[in-house]
Amino acid sequence: NQLPLDASPWKSVQKARDSRRFKASDILAACFENLISFSANNRCSPSSLISCIGLFNELPVTILAHQKDILNGQSGMLLPSDYRRVVRAIKQAEKFKRPIITLIDTPGADPSMASELKGQASAISESLAAFANTKVCVITIILSEGGSGGALAMGIGDALLMLEHAYYSIISPEGYASILLRDASKAKQVAQSMKITAKELKAMKIVDAIILEQSYEDIIRQVKDYLNNYLGKLMAYDSQTLAEKRYEKYRNIARSDAKHLIDQGGLDLVA
Repeated sequence: NQLPLDASPWKSVQKARDSRRFKASDILAACFENLISFSANNRCSPSSLISCIGLFNELPVTILAHQKDILNGQSGMLLPSDYRRVVRAIKQAEKFKRPIITLIDTPGADPSMASELKGQASAISESLAAFANTKVCVITIILSEGGSGGALAMGIGDALLMLEHAYYSIISPEGYASILLRDASKAKQVAQSMKITAKELKAMKIVDAIILEQSYEDIIRQVKDYLNNYLGKLMAYDSQTLAEKRYEKYRNIARSDAKHLIDQGGLDLVA
């Protein structure tokens, strides 16, 4: 059931969406201890947001994660209230000087009319701003789907790690094909040009490291090793230096994206 690192983008998208794929809760159970969850208030249905604190190698950390489990009613798509919980968790982490670790697995933010009326756009922008401006280090791991603003709202980190067959994109291949080509059936074709795989994003210096998918045990070992290494590096910086490096990281991504578009002569569309 393993795919090679050079597997087609569409195969990686399919693998990332596999309902049997491991979830954020699996990473939490294997990598962290003494977890204390912060539950949503007044929620009748299960929230797709995991917000908790725990210990990683005896270091207190804040963990924010998408939990996607359709059988339990968790779509992985966060509501405006979830993003506001994210902002509160960031502020609490900052108050107690705890590093933040985010685990991303979402097709996107909840697109319902109810969420729009409750301020989904502003909730996402507030989450983006909170991550961009926090004084503590942030490490992001894209586990499977990294879809649209729903993923980006929890993906502004000082280090971005990505599992081998995850994907990270401003829009799904189906959405891309529907809007630009008026044909959702061409999703497999357009995925080739979207630059959404771990390998492609690493080459563009958007992703810092790729976690290879050889076995569950090996994935857990790599996650622990990368977290240990990046926490050691990032926590050595004072808050001012950390903020400056984070700003420069995303400025460089913007410059890289602009250069890529110029080199390609604009958007590389599939006819």
